[in-house]
Amino acid sequence: MSDEMKEQAEETAVDEKAVESPVEEKKYKCPRCGWEAVDKAKPNENDLKEYFRSILGDRSFSKEYPLCGGEVTLTFSTLQSEDATRMGKIMMAKDPKSDLELLEFALRLRMLFMLRSVKTATLDLKFAPPVVGIDGIDAEFDRRFGQLQDPLVQMCGRTQLLFSDLLQLLAASAYDENFWKAAGPF
Repeated sequence: MSDEMKEQAEETAVDEKAVESPVEEKKYKCPRCGWEAVDKAKPNENDLKEYFRSILGDRSFSKEYPLCGGEVTLTFSTLQSEDATRMGKIMMAKDPKSDLELLEFALRLRMLFMLRSVKTATLDLKFAPPVVGIDGIDAEFDRRFGQLQDPLVQMCGRTQLLFSDLLQLLAASAYDENFWKAAGPF
């Protein structure tokens, strides 16, 4: 590989540290197999409070992710029930040739529905959930993300997965009786 190609590959590579996890992580070794694992203990206090407010206020939970030292800001939001229903119908109508194709389609679909804005020094894009059916998903994805450089699309995808992990942890936290104490006596 030539030096020029190496430099170009390094410029377009996604910085792993640019996307930081919103939850506390503890590393430990599995007592059975000895493999190193990560335990995602719980979301931070601010995310819990905002999630609580979104439940009581009957609105979507949103989270901003400043990346690359604040040069890029991504905002993700939970789905409204009608959007989740439409997304489910689109997924059921998909006839994949393989599990990998279905997974790729699901990730694209979730990013279309959950990513609300992308801000950089030169871009300020705001998105609403798409109103297209199964045939228009790929075209809508290309329309939205075709103007972004590939590393930025990769960062959007990786950050969307972090947001999905956070949502699972927040939902699990709602089963803790201490979560609801902030609402006061009933």
